[in-house]
Amino acid sequence: MGGRVALAMKAISLANEASSNPIIHSESRTILLSTFPGAYINESRGSVVPEAKRKIWETSKVGQGEWDENDRERIERDDRLARKLSSIWLRTCLQRPKCSNSQWTDVLNRWYDMPLWGRLSQKGEPYHLLQSRRAASLSRRGRDIAEVLACCSPPRNKETETERNFPKFTLYVAGELDKKYSDIGKSFAKRDEVQYIEISDAGHALLTEVPNTIANIFVDALTTEINAASLAHGDSQEIERQESDKVFAVAAEAPPTIDRRQPLLIEKGRSADLGTTRGETPNVGIAQLNFEGFSIDLVDKNSDSRGIAGVGWDKEADAKRICAQRQGFILEMKSESNEVAIGEVSPLRGLHSESLEDARKQLSVLQSYLVATDDSGHLFSSIPAESVLSLRGELSSYLDKLAFDAGAERLLASVRFGLETAMLNVAAQAVRLPLHQALLTYANMDSSLSPDSIKMVRVSGFVSRGSISKIREGGRRYESLKVKVGYQNLMDDSNAMFNAFQYLGSNKGGKSTKIRVDANRAWNDTEAMEFASALDGIELHAINKIEFIEEPLLKHMDDTDEWSLEGQVESLERWFHHTGIMYALDESVSDLVQSHEGLIHSILPELEEAFKEGNRGCRAVVLKPALVGVERSAQIARLVRSKLGLGVIFSSSFDSGIGLTYTAMLGALSDSHPSRSPPLAHGVGTFEQLGRDTLSPPFDSYVNEQGQLNIASLARAFYGLSLNDISESLNLQQEIVPARSVADTKEESYEASTSTSSSGKEISVVVTLPLPFSAEIACSRFTDLPQQPRWSPWITSVVYQGTESQWKVNVRGISLTWKAISQVVEDPWPGISWESVSGLTNRGIVEFVPDSETSCLMNVRMAIVPPRILQPLFRGTSVFIEDFLRDKLLKWSLEMFRDVVKGDLALERGDVELGDALFGAVEGKASAIEATLNTSPGVNGDDKV
Repeated sequence: MGGRVALAMKAISLANEASSNPIIHSESRTILLSTFPGAYINESRGSVVPEAKRKIWETSKVGQGEWDENDRERIERDDRLARKLSSIWLRTCLQRPKCSNSQWTDVLNRWYDMPLWGRLSQKGEPYHLLQSRRAASLSRRGRDIAEVLACCSPPRNKETETERNFPKFTLYVAGELDKKYSDIGKSFAKRDEVQYIEISDAGHALLTEVPNTIANIFVDALTTEINAASLAHGDSQEIERQESDKVFAVAAEAPPTIDRRQPLLIEKGRSADLGTTRGETPNVGIAQLNFEGFSIDLVDKNSDSRGIAGVGWDKEADAKRICAQRQGFILEMKSESNEVAIGEVSPLRGLHSESLEDARKQLSVLQSYLVATDDSGHLFSSIPAESVLSLRGELSSYLDKLAFDAGAERLLASVRFGLETAMLNVAAQAVRLPLHQALLTYANMDSSLSPDSIKMVRVSGFVSRGSISKIREGGRRYESLKVKVGYQNLMDDSNAMFNAFQYLGSNKGGKSTKIRVDANRAWNDTEAMEFASALDGIELHAINKIEFIEEPLLKHMDDTDEWSLEGQVESLERWFHHTGIMYALDESVSDLVQSHEGLIHSILPELEEAFKEGNRGCRAVVLKPALVGVERSAQIARLVRSKLGLGVIFSSSFDSGIGLTYTAMLGALSDSHPSRSPPLAHGVGTFEQLGRDTLSPPFDSYVNEQGQLNIASLARAFYGLSLNDISESLNLQQEIVPARSVADTKEESYEASTSTSSSGKEISVVVTLPLPFSAEIACSRFTDLPQQPRWSPWITSVVYQGTESQWKVNVRGISLTWKAISQVVEDPWPGISWESVSGLTNRGIVEFVPDSETSCLMNVRMAIVPPRILQPLFRGTSVFIEDFLRDKLLKWSLEMFRDVVKGDLALERGDVELGDALFGAVEGKASAIEATLNTSPGVNGDDKV
């Protein structure tokens, strides 16, 4: 009845406009969404008829013959539905309120399968959300709705006037699949007073299916001035753009001419062109999926054994359970416009409900569907890159549709994480931005924050159950150190905390380091109080050194054996009141998401409701995007930081470097949100438990000694990364290997990281490379500077001039020179330091750290200001100067140095055959490098440097 009510309100207001000050006036716009406005409600009859009078009134009307056969059929159909609604409502009154919604599922499914709704029931989360809202409404007001349906059935409210005039400024909108109302719209399009907009691939539920499109239509209608005089003559109109008010700020541009006699057909998800020109990001769609397996040993670096104790939740958190390996799949996604990105799918036992095999099967289903779709000549649908990067819900709906179309009942949590993260990276490439900048541009709540303002993310350290007593000296100094407790006896937990406090007292962790305690819901109320009491005997002012305890209490169930977030928070608040120790939510977030079947619009209100009393014991909410989902996590983080004022911590699920990278990206985004709570260190410190990584250089190389992650450099390294780029790092189908020491895990692989100064001019690079010869040999060969061109083909010459050396290089046909002062160093390790005094600005140090009598580690730290003359060579490409310097020039140079020295040593030993083979390989590589360096990026469409 909505459309007729709206028109009736406007007609009544217009009739009294001259003598009153109505809310609705002649300039008010009328926008009708999928409704039949052919007649007003007859005011004299009213819209509500008491039940006792309705039957008498109905009988008399039938007797007068005012209803035809179609009218009687409609009345009978509406009455049957009204009786059914009333019956279901009465049944639900006899059941627990929390169970009542489920009684409406069948009737709603039948209702939304009707033709006018199009394919609404196949649209994943939007449909489930609509169904949930309708069920909740019916459970409260089912009887009232039934009465209104019976009394207000359209035939009972017929208007004798069959032809009427529409108010001016009337817009009619309907979905293409809603045949009844789209036909009505097309008939109205022939009238001078009404403009009709038809939305493709949409049915009757426009506000649910295409909310953004409808919002744009509303904005356009409210900000468009229509020439009423011309409308009266039915001519084609030029809709003039007027300057909008501050609420609807739209750029004024030369408007197009629109023939108002023709329906305006627009695609779902796009704005109707009512005279407004909007800037749009490119569309992205999934064209292809590939995936490969990986297997990584987990290494407790605070002990000498392989495996981590107590990984997971519930029984898996028992300290006696050892997780020896991390297995999963690296997913590669290719878009229809040839962007390529990777994601990680690695379900963790004890955390995810699915197994590794479950994930593999679902990936295979999705992969096969996309192949079949491509072969048919019709690619899977696309979505604006901005919608993906905004993390407002469109990405989840898009992937749900993919799963449904492919025949998957629902996306597994680990598979969703892999798809979401890869899709985000594809969208970032579509807008030509590194991922962290793309997220800060399109999903950031603080519009005053520059997209490139966040370059570092703070990381929390990690200590597994039972290993704090063996924590090694040195290493990084984190501002927060997570210590696992619970699922062991009180004595072991007390010892863990004692050693943690000793660690802080020795200043190994730094003066500002706080301890995060993670209990994984290990204790009942009594056990949790015993742990809190034990802290007082372990350390003076212990509470001040504890940042919070994650989930100290068991899962709280009410009298009906049901869980709710509100009940869990209430029990945690009581614990905080008695102990004074703040807590953090972790498992409770996952329970909340599962209880609402992932429907974010149901999740957020309950989360907000749980803290309505102003609870003050909660320090933070921990989010695991690999379990909760990327988009859901981002939406929860927005609410938690902006409305609740709590801290947000993004945490890993013992992912490899790929999963850790995306989790850290979300942490950077969350840190940018305005909040009363300062940003906290994020839980991605589990990289130190990886025996190796899927990334090369590994995630480890981007974290500095202060426990800060260089998110800017990491994002650039991920730009356009494919399976081919990381194939050497994947440990495909690896069998479990014997336990290894930390030293044994080193491989002959190049590791590097870069960072850029606050001015953006100076680039700092840190690289390492294991060498198969002693530190003394390495230092003596490398410090013979005139030999440098042997392993650096772009260096033309190095000549000593007194105490200075003069360097000449050639990169892509551009010659550069500089003079430097060098000094051989011995302490703490043998090596050489240098600093330029003219020409190209650079400085650094190379050290050779002994690993054994026959091996060492080559460490290089240098800073350079790239000359402006090089910048045009990289403009317009996907290659960054930092990456080129780190992954090409330095990598090639150090690896060739290793091979040249190996060749020299072979010849010196008299092994001519080996020496010749090594030098042959070096010369071949040098020729390939020279050819690459002499080719400018972007030639023939190839921007690979």
